[in-house]
Amino acid sequence: MNHSDLGKLKKELEYFSQKKVEWLKLYPSQFVLIKDSNLIGTYTTLDEAYNAGVDKFGSQPFLVKQLLDKEPPEELSSHFANAINVCL
Repeated sequence: MNHSDLGKLKKELEYFSQKKVEWLKLYPSQFVLIKDSNLIGTYTTLDEAYNAGVDKFGSQPFLVKQLLDKEPPEELSSHFANAINVCL
């Protein structure tokens, strides 16, 4: 992943933070797929969201994040680790 991709993901995280309260009311516990500061879709599982992102965007960076009231501790999921490997 290059510096530009990391900047885009930061932008996606900021967008997520802005919309989180609104989306929590509409899609509690769902996984959101975000690309270019746009909500692409909501999914019931991480796998569904990740696979939709890969289908739509290939190896381009995109964000998948679960809508939760309380954020769990940050950790690298195997999907994110695989995405990094694809981009390297």
